[in-house]
Amino acid sequence: MTVFSIIGVSLSTQKTYAATDCSDVFTPLSSFITTGVNANKSFYVKAMNETGVPWEMLAAIHYRETNFSHNNPSNGQGIFQFVNGDGGPYPAGAVSDENFYRQLKFMASKLQSDYVYRGSINRERRPLVANEQNTTLIKDVLYSYNGRTSLYANQAAVYGFSPTTQPFEGSPYVMNRFDCQRSRMGIITRDYGSIDGVDTRYGAYTIFSRLRGESFWLLQTRAYSWELVSQEAYLDESRTKPVDVTNLATNQKVYLRVKARNLGSATWNKGATNPVLFATANPSNRNSILCNETWLNCGRAAQQSESTIAPGDVGSFEFSMTARQLGNTKEYFNLVAEGKEWFNDFGLNWNVSVNPPTPKWQAVSQQVYLDSARTKPANIDALSPNTTYYTTVVARNTGNTTWSNTGSNPVRLATSSNQDRISIFNGGSWPSGNRPAFLQDETVNPGDIGSFNFTLSTPSSYGTYKEYFRPVAEGQAWMNDIGFHWPLTVAKPTPLWSVVSQTLYTTSQKNSVADSSQVANDGRYYLVIKARNTGNTTWSNVGSNPVRLATSSPQDRSSDLYDSSWVGFNRAANLTEPSVAPGDVGTFEFWVRMPYKANGTIHNEAFRPVVEGSAWMNDIGMYQTFIYSTPDTAWQYVSQSAFTDSSYTQAANLLNASRDTTYYLQLRLKNASGATWSQSSLLLGTNSPQDRSSAFYTSSWPGSNRAAKLLEQSIKPGETGTLRFIIKTPVTSVVSNEHFRPVIEGKAWLTDIGLYWGIDTR
Repeated sequence: MTVFSIIGVSLSTQKTYAATDCSDVFTPLSSFITTGVNANKSFYVKAMNETGVPWEMLAAIHYRETNFSHNNPSNGQGIFQFVNGDGGPYPAGAVSDENFYRQLKFMASKLQSDYVYRGSINRERRPLVANEQNTTLIKDVLYSYNGRTSLYANQAAVYGFSPTTQPFEGSPYVMNRFDCQRSRMGIITRDYGSIDGVDTRYGAYTIFSRLRGESFWLLQTRAYSWELVSQEAYLDESRTKPVDVTNLATNQKVYLRVKARNLGSATWNKGATNPVLFATANPSNRNSILCNETWLNCGRAAQQSESTIAPGDVGSFEFSMTARQLGNTKEYFNLVAEGKEWFNDFGLNWNVSVNPPTPKWQAVSQQVYLDSARTKPANIDALSPNTTYYTTVVARNTGNTTWSNTGSNPVRLATSSNQDRISIFNGGSWPSGNRPAFLQDETVNPGDIGSFNFTLSTPSSYGTYKEYFRPVAEGQAWMNDIGFHWPLTVAKPTPLWSVVSQTLYTTSQKNSVADSSQVANDGRYYLVIKARNTGNTTWSNVGSNPVRLATSSPQDRSSDLYDSSWVGFNRAANLTEPSVAPGDVGTFEFWVRMPYKANGTIHNEAFRPVVEGSAWMNDIGMYQTFIYSTPDTAWQYVSQSAFTDSSYTQAANLLNASRDTTYYLQLRLKNASGATWSQSSLLLGTNSPQDRSSAFYTSSWPGSNRAAKLLEQSIKPGETGTLRFIIKTPVTSVVSNEHFRPVIEGKAWLTDIGLYWGIDTR
């Protein structure tokens, strides 16, 4: 990017950088700008959705660089003016919509990958987001895009900003016509020149702000304005346990935090003459009935936590309040620059209700287990009849009273829907037929969690049961009904499974993991699948109904990965363990042999356990993905022959060859690579050393060091091809081992296996 706007207005050596007349700063954006934005907004929004850069920012850069043009300027820098031609070339003239969008997206991507990380000021360094709120980040990225010249940083000081922490405030590319004092900023009109002109156009951040909304822009033109980032309420001083302020107890203290973004032009300084404070509002300066000893006074709840909060940054205000009397109140707050002015008031409040003791709860987790140690989760969709299961309910105290498991109002878990009904899942271990469990913990304070442990004894009848529960403070109150329940299905013997893990190894010793995204043709790998028994029957690997891992999608198909170690073409493995009870994990281990596939081929091999002679287990869509990646140099030797006739039917013994005689030789070879061989590229070359001229050369050869071309037009991976050629023995006695090696001409020699024909004419 250049350090000036290519469409800026140049005035001869003007040194007055701020005009006195700023009436046009606050007028509506011109029809030229609104028309240009609307004409291109669909492009901006599409680029925002794909890159995360706010569309308003893209529009602002488009305006500053080429006034919404769809023409490449003659300087070769493109619509978005990359000085070094990045993303080009950019031939001068009109561009298509497709080319315009390509340039727009390139620019947006460059912002995210490069410009957001430039500069050294103290700010967030991360990609922008569509609804970006960090105004410092936006301004500084625009400043980087235009070029971080120190002349504009120094100009920032003229307007009362820090040249080291707010250099962008002095850039007309970023801030021109943003406010009255910067209605006409000094601008550099020549590359690497000095400030020698006055800018009359809107700065990019000005356009961004006004497109984001006039109120968003106007708030920033004030010295003191803000927006709420978050308001939080907690039970504890460390602010880790959220609290519902609509259900507080008498004399309960809660801890509050407000995070506020500085939208104004003034920096907030802690302890300054006019400090920014968090104050009561509606009406201003009233004494709050919720104030306590942590407040500055009953009209000023807190000062900022940070020492400074620059424009665009987020600061926090922390304080506590004490609820002293029953009832409801809306407690309003606003920021004030003490002794100077109040901030914009948008009605921030807490709706505080102080209630009589009210026990409430929220479910944190619920689990049914197979074992009393509660380590093996049960499948509640396939419970066995007449079986005991072990459950845990974890609950958060969201009320305003402490739970206890003793005393006059102990907290227990009770049956619900209908309240106090007698449950058929009580096997006799419950305190009573409608009270499955006591609270495990002695006490649970508001915001903390407690647990209930109990058993479920399934009935003998198959079916699905919805079993509802709800805590009760005995003798005081039932807690809120959140519809908490388990849908419990008591099922016939049902074999079910889920995958725990699947790992591919290079050997059966399982000490080296293979990369399934780079498997080789004819490669042999060891696959281990760990499976959890989620049904209600025990798996066995013997007997009349052994559990095996079978091919799936479709069932019982013959697998391309079949290995001779398999149980059958459609059965990869037996269950390794003698038996696997419900909830336990079993293993299937087996070899797979890769078929021949072209490089890049994606092969998804589906498996599914089966109880032989009984039932297939549930189809969870389990598969192992293999991606083929075999070296182009891979091949396999099939056979070699020598003949006396051109029909290649009469075998010859070259170790007892005649002199000055023609022989016909043949090599058969399998394509073990991941690429197709073609007749024009696969040849048989001389070897030991490579490319030597052969003494057995005949004019039928493609060259003195190339004996033959592939006989077939093409050979795909896994297919077998043929190389045929003619040799002629010399007139003198010779004993020779004539070495050859296949070659993909102009690319690579295939693997050297020491191939040769022994020739003896003595």
